[in-house]
Amino acid sequence: MRPDGLFSVLKEVPVISSVRNYPGDEYLHRLGVPLGKAVAAIHIHFMKRICVPVACSDYVAMRYGEKTGIPFLHIDNGVDTELFQPVSPALKKERREELGLDLRKFFLLYSGALSKRKNPELLIRAFMKSRWGDKAILVLAGEMKDPIRVRNLPRSNIQFTGPVKNILSWYQASDLLLSASHAEGLPNAVLEGMSCGLPAFLSDIPPHSHILAHCPDAGALFQSEEDLVRLLDKVDRTEAESMGKAASKGVRCHFSAEKMSLEFQDLYRKVIAAGESPNHE
Repeated sequence: MRPDGLFSVLKEVPVISSVRNYPGDEYLHRLGVPLGKAVAAIHIHFMKRICVPVACSDYVAMRYGEKTGIPFLHIDNGVDTELFQPVSPALKKERREELGLDLRKFFLLYSGALSKRKNPELLIRAFMKSRWGDKAILVLAGEMKDPIRVRNLPRSNIQFTGPVKNILSWYQASDLLLSASHAEGLPNAVLEGMSCGLPAFLSDIPPHSHILAHCPDAGALFQSEEDLVRLLDKVDRTEAESMGKAASKGVRCHFSAEKMSLEFQDLYRKVIAAGESPNHE
């Protein structure tokens, strides 16, 4: 929010600001209702004064437009598909050996902060109820922001890594990606994992459905803990591998960093030529 506040007062030159999420979703989960509403209102006030606000997804653009009455542009997030690539079975084995992981197990991965908004407790409960409980490992890779409150939490097949610097290795060592987030902009972690060939089971929120609309064979949405249990009970290694190939192909086609860069370059040229926001034409 601080950069948006600083640049919102500039009037001499056009300001392009990339909007990563909708404040009403972000701050309510992070700060609670009273404070979250107040901080969100301040952030939205700043964004109204930005010349060219660019949302990271159509959902974020729509939410801002509804709140402000200002049409927001949107350019989908993109990831480096040359870096985030699938690996061969031999290299996957190497990644697991590097990370000290069991070569025989099926690995389910969550990547991101462990917070209320990200809802990791649902993933843990669904995993514990599924048929994979004693045949797989659930890895939660990210900083613990809020305490995990799950009764009888098994430590043998649920792994908390804490913050990681080598998340690429975790993607390439895993078999399935999970996210139960209550709110997102357009999550890079999901795009990175899918780009590495991981099928994705994702909570049914607009940004997740937007991703799978472009990659329809790459995973599935779930609306509840029971839905996720059913998805986990049904999936097998062969199906996961097939969905993973579709995931990597879909991200490469629709959510690459190159595609995002070209769209921003086109926007910069239009803004420079017009001297003002394209929204004001």
